[in-house]
Amino acid sequence: MAKPTTIKIRLNSTAGTGHFYVTKKNARTILLDGAGQRLPI
Repeated sequence: MAKPTTIKIRLNSTAGTGHFYVTKKNARTILLDGAGQRLPI
């Protein structure tokens, strides 16, 4: 069975209220820093 291309990510509020949103992200687009290392999602 194929691996799904979208993953769910959690976006936390920066105001410290504890509120968060859940959204989808394309797993094929990987965030890289300047050294080519993966950044934590």
